[in-house]
Amino acid sequence: MRKVIYAIAIICLFYTIKTQAQTAAFDSAYARQMVDTLASPFSLGRGYYRNADENAANIIATEFYKMKVKPFEKNNYYQQFHFSVNTFPHTVNVALKKRQLKPGADFIVSPGTPATKGTYKVMWCDSNTINNRAKLDKFISKKYPKKFVLFNMKGVNDETTKKIVGKVISSNTIGAKGIGQIKDKLTWSVSTTVDGFPTVEFLTGVITKKKEAKKISLDIETQFYDDYTGRNVLGFVKGTEVPDSFIVFSSHYDHLGIMGTEAIFTGANDNASGCAMMLSLAKHYAAHPAKYSMAFIGWGGEELGLLGSFNYVEHPVFPLGKIKFMVNVDIMGTGDDGITVVNGTGYKPRFDSMVAINKKLNLLKEVKIRNNAANSDHYPFVEKGVPAFFIYTLGGIKAYHDIYDKRETLPMTKFKEVYILLTEFVKTF
Repeated sequence: MRKVIYAIAIICLFYTIKTQAQTAAFDSAYARQMVDTLASPFSLGRGYYRNADENAANIIATEFYKMKVKPFEKNNYYQQFHFSVNTFPHTVNVALKKRQLKPGADFIVSPGTPATKGTYKVMWCDSNTINNRAKLDKFISKKYPKKFVLFNMKGVNDETTKKIVGKVISSNTIGAKGIGQIKDKLTWSVSTTVDGFPTVEFLTGVITKKKEAKKISLDIETQFYDDYTGRNVLGFVKGTEVPDSFIVFSSHYDHLGIMGTEAIFTGANDNASGCAMMLSLAKHYAAHPAKYSMAFIGWGGEELGLLGSFNYVEHPVFPLGKIKFMVNVDIMGTGDDGITVVNGTGYKPRFDSMVAINKKLNLLKEVKIRNNAANSDHYPFVEKGVPAFFIYTLGGIKAYHDIYDKRETLPMTKFKEVYILLTEFVKTF
């Protein structure tokens, strides 16, 4: 019995020392510095105006250089690609009567909204109309060429009805001067195209009565780029035993940018935190090379539809078949409830090994499994047959694609634990 207890104690001590060694290798100050730098208001949301995304790419490339992470091409960490994008760098004003609303806090304009200036009468369509199919059909069968139509979906629960109204809003089948919608949360995005009409989403509570919004004034300036240059940032650390095979860690560095001169979508959790994780891992492996070569990639154009990663799989800097495994990280700033592993079902033995590591080292509350989804930059690789996971943290703050995803409130609750889990996972190959 004593021998068994002694053996268990030795095993526990081994994993304690092992965990402490990994913890010591983790530089928490560096990780926080990278989040704070990339999510600074001066980074302008790492969007597509004033070279904000390019500046973020340069920060990552500079870190690679300082770590002595090598570029795949001599003196060049970048892979360029091109796309179109609609931006809002100047005036974005919305007023109800004489009340000026705050962009990002009270309202957002749709990412495809065109330049618009004018004052329009508001036509309401509330739940009394929307929930009555006959009334709704009558309302949406008409045209409103001189009016701004505002849909209030509060109290609308039928999914079929929501889809009908959603189609009206997205395509403006009613021919309105503009379309509005009242929502419980304002979530922005980016568009590669420009719509033929403005769309405005208002936060619930901003408009409480019809008389508050009899007229709406819009003054929206846009800047559309039909040939914008994006960049992926790539580097590697040569493996000690199998240098011609790679394990890849990646994260996207771009975000939503700015909406007018007031609203900055700084994107601390999405995805300054993922970049901080990728860079922390690069720093570790630059100092402690692994058996396989370790590649590190910062993706551009993710918010526009995974443009950087789709471009990469068509123009890889080393053969896709040389990738032993890929781990793409995003939203690394919380972790109270653990992590989710997207495409864990596709590579169940690898997922199981990650679960076993987590259980043995008691790192995270849970490691959840999920089917594959086209929700991040792992997806183009999986489509090409490359084994890959996409990992994001769970729980904690709910800020996402809004102005509240800030560095000041990002807790990085389980950042170190995820870092340890990933470095231990690499050792299983």
